[in-house]
Amino acid sequence: MASLRVSPAAEAVPPGPAPTRSRRWLDSGVAAGVALLGGVLLYLSFPPRDGLWWLVLPAFALFGLVLRDARPGRGFLAGFTFGLGFLLPLLVWTGFFVGSFPWIVLAAFESLFLGLTGALMALVSRVPGRLGALWPVWAAALWVGGELLRGSVPFGGFPWGRVGFGQPESPLLPVAAIGGVPLLSFATVLAGLALAELVRRLLPSGVSGAYRPGRPATGGTRVTRGVTNGTPGTPDPAGATDAADASAGTTRAAARGPLGAHAATRVPLGAGGAGDGPGTDGAGTDAEAGYVAEAGNPDGPGKDTGSRNNDPGSRNDPGSRNDAAAGSDAGTGPGGPHGNDSGAGHDRARRGPATSRMRAIAVPVVLLILVGVAGPLAALVPPAPGEPTRAVTVAAIQGNVPRLGLDFNAQRRAVLDNHARETERLAAEVAAGRQPQPDVVIWPENSSDIDPLRNPDAAARIDAAARAIRAPIMVGAVLINPEGTTSNAALVWQAGTGVVDRQDKRRIQPFGEYMPWRSFFRLFSSYVDRAGFFVPGGGDGLVTLAGVPTAVAICWEIAFDDAFGDAVAAGAQLLAVPSNNATFGLTEMTYQQMAMSRVRAVEFDRPVVVVTTSGVSGMITPDGTVTRRTGQFVPDVLVDRVELRTTTTLSARLRSGPEWALAVVGLAAAGLALVVTRRERGDAVGSSGRRARAGKDENG
Repeated sequence: MASLRVSPAAEAVPPGPAPTRSRRWLDSGVAAGVALLGGVLLYLSFPPRDGLWWLVLPAFALFGLVLRDARPGRGFLAGFTFGLGFLLPLLVWTGFFVGSFPWIVLAAFESLFLGLTGALMALVSRVPGRLGALWPVWAAALWVGGELLRGSVPFGGFPWGRVGFGQPESPLLPVAAIGGVPLLSFATVLAGLALAELVRRLLPSGVSGAYRPGRPATGGTRVTRGVTNGTPGTPDPAGATDAADASAGTTRAAARGPLGAHAATRVPLGAGGAGDGPGTDGAGTDAEAGYVAEAGNPDGPGKDTGSRNNDPGSRNDPGSRNDAAAGSDAGTGPGGPHGNDSGAGHDRARRGPATSRMRAIAVPVVLLILVGVAGPLAALVPPAPGEPTRAVTVAAIQGNVPRLGLDFNAQRRAVLDNHARETERLAAEVAAGRQPQPDVVIWPENSSDIDPLRNPDAAARIDAAARAIRAPIMVGAVLINPEGTTSNAALVWQAGTGVVDRQDKRRIQPFGEYMPWRSFFRLFSSYVDRAGFFVPGGGDGLVTLAGVPTAVAICWEIAFDDAFGDAVAAGAQLLAVPSNNATFGLTEMTYQQMAMSRVRAVEFDRPVVVVTTSGVSGMITPDGTVTRRTGQFVPDVLVDRVELRTTTTLSARLRSGPEWALAVVGLAAAGLALVVTRRERGDAVGSSGRRARAGKDENG
């Protein structure tokens, strides 16, 4: 078994003229523009545009085309602009009533995390050899790591806008039951990046080859397994150079354009060929194996640096093909008895480009197939069975508010009265036989901003509603603590008894419910002083409501994995999302929250009740289907019979394990790419030094 040998001329490509500064700026601008478009497509894939969930695929395909073979600096720029295109429109609700400046600052700051992610995703495109063909896997894993970081820091993180949250209509949704939102994000991003890789490899020399602004002219020679093209600037056979990346294993020193890099130099990484010498290839033709090096010819254009013995039958002599074929057919040609210039070898060579292209696209095609079947296969994995349960009738009360915006609760008693009135109206419907008797009633967050533990009037109003409906009510209340702070609480109110259970909001929202660095941020917006002084609660997020263990994730908490994760581990059979969305008006925020709740239903195999002050409220089955929903800024009541669950999904069992595992895998790939990059730089410096010394020796 002969090893592959590359002539010294193939060690490096002599650099051509460096692109001008204006050309580099143009390339960066094109890359940023493509990434920005990808970010906008990602935004458009999010609810309320449920039918456009598939736009996430071209979104990450564009992002991947920009990042592939790019330098980390350009990757950061692409990630940042991708983030702006996505987060600016997604988070417009944050500035709907407080002005544009806080909204833009938030979107720009969060885009920095996407910039860092983009830099690392670009870096892992330098992973060498066959592992490099799995770039979509490493890059998608890093995306999950970026979401983990963004959802953790600063101030507890901002996980809103994770890719998985935008996929409640996707066929990949069942993946959430296996690995939660992180695995759903991973599979979705992987599909888009694999699509990018497929497109790159199908186009001539990949996308990078299709458009290579600023590419230096190498004037070089392509070296295959002992064979060169010999013609400066001759294009690759279709897909050949890219096949080398996927099957032969190479590293690259690339001249970069806005959509990645052209593989100007390819150095084999331990590749070996079958045969008896450097000019043989018993396993197939050169074209079938793909080019494994593209080198500059130091002896000048057109000179043969790697042909087989430079005989008249070499490939550099277009007029001698028949002679070579005759000689090798007789077994006496320069290639010897094992030469590849036989008739059969030429037949294989003619099939080479097609075979090379098939080998080049094999990895992205396989990845796309695996992602495509992931959803249906995940749906076949049953959750671990639990104890027998029962069905209960749940009523969700949407009482509405007097006005939109930050002043929605200026008439706090009106908000409380609205919810009590709708509950009493439901009681009349039940008494008339037009609605079933509910077992539990759920009011939204801030349904009583008057502390019922301190205000007898508020307590009496809630108690009267509970007596009328003949069921306990979970009330969203703002409580005043002895030290002057406040708590956002879910109170279980039993008629005639009062509060029998309580869960305070554990994940309070920075810049809304409390203001970090209040004196500093006051310099930028007067709305700082309207932020509250809320403090986080403890516990596991579980309350008992009419004997039903119920998980509570209050509004903002739905974005955090542990909000329901802890409660389900503690035995929750029903999930409740009480929320106040009146602050954000008629924006998309409430639909984004509903989408998150649908994903959580699948993740934990539990029914979910979303109840808001002003809409949209809804009832969600464990498979993520919304069975009933309300409109916005209208009073309404939802009543539904739900099946409680005690099953345990694999996601509930693994918790954050898949997320951390993917993050570690991505970082390991980034570390490998960094080592390889530094080694290549060291080799390049050493090679330059050797050439300089050789030049001095020749000149005396």
